[in-house]
Amino acid sequence: TNVADFYRSTGSWRGIEAASQFGAGAPHPLDPSTPHQPPDPPYFLIDTKRQVLIPTTKYPLGSTVPASLLTSGKPILVRGSFVGTALPTGVILPLRPEDHDYLARIRNALIYATGVSVVVAWMLGALLAGRMTKPLRLLTQATRQLSSGELGTQVEVHANDEVGDVARAFNRMSTELEKARALRHQMTADLAHDLRTPLTVLSGYLEALKDGDLAPTPARFEAMYTEAKHLQRLIEDLRVISLADADELPLNKTVKRPHELLERAARAFEQQATLRQIQLSIQTTPDLPAIFVDEDRIAQVLGNLVGNALRYAPTGSAVALTANQESHWVVFTVADTGEGIPNAQLPFVFDRFYRGDPARQQPHQSSGLGLAIVKSVVEAHKGRVQVESQSGQGTRFRILLPAI
Repeated sequence: TNVADFYRSTGSWRGIEAASQFGAGAPHPLDPSTPHQPPDPPYFLIDTKRQVLIPTTKYPLGSTVPASLLTSGKPILVRGSFVGTALPTGVILPLRPEDHDYLARIRNALIYATGVSVVVAWMLGALLAGRMTKPLRLLTQATRQLSSGELGTQVEVHANDEVGDVARAFNRMSTELEKARALRHQMTADLAHDLRTPLTVLSGYLEALKDGDLAPTPARFEAMYTEAKHLQRLIEDLRVISLADADELPLNKTVKRPHELLERAARAFEQQATLRQIQLSIQTTPDLPAIFVDEDRIAQVLGNLVGNALRYAPTGSAVALTANQESHWVVFTVADTGEGIPNAQLPFVFDRFYRGDPARQQPHQSSGLGLAIVKSVVEAHKGRVQVESQSGQGTRFRILLPAI
């Protein structure tokens, strides 16, 4: 830049040697009177004809350098015109004291910055590692608690990353396990109660008859028969559910028309509906697609639903049985205008032994397995069951079975 400025101000290279660091009274590198040769400059200058303008020990003033050296040089342009070339000599000039001071300050600043960076990086790394490993430690601890039997153990989740997803999945699993344990305990208690009541009645009658305290009358035998039938129905319901759970429920499938199944269900409950003064109606069309089902099992499903509807529907109300097509499904609907089911109880209506409001339970009229059987049988037919209800406005059960 300096030599370009010189040429720009003078318009030629005349006097460039004197103006360089070896001019203005400085000893010339080739001056024989100089007792010690000074070091070469870091560059030397040639003009457009490759003649030396600022000499070195190897290339004296006015000599011509080989053209091969031009590839290592830097062209000098002034106002867009090529005026010469600066060629490196490979010599590095010694640093001045102020240069040493500047480099020392830079070195110290770099050392300080490196040290601070290392400390900050270590602190940030420790903080991040702690934040990343804390959820894993908590999750590990919760897993140990869960494995030791503390079902329902939960982990606090604050992250939205993969670890947070794992923690949320763990919480859901723990909650489901706790629900399953509570349901199992409730099922055991309900089953024991349902078995104990008829067995107590039977054993009481039999003991009294054996001791001669009671006379063997038809009414007493009828009471014992009723209790035995209740036990038989409960055991059969348990057998159906256990087979369905094991995916071993036998299904004797045949092609059936939906209206035939509804008519069979209506005939089975016609007398009961008449006695309760409940209007039992059927709404369907003969042109609905057929379904491939076990007629007796689907009759059991519809019977459970109609029986529930008649059991809880008030006198003078109505129960409607309908069938229609939705996409590739044939949909059976059993709707009543009874009290309905509270929203809080809807998620549990298909649980085993669930009877809803205890005040509405009637002895021996339900094993608490009816809706569980409905769900198991329908799913065994690759179907779905849905329930819709509002308190005071009735309940509607929907059975969706594949059409053929």
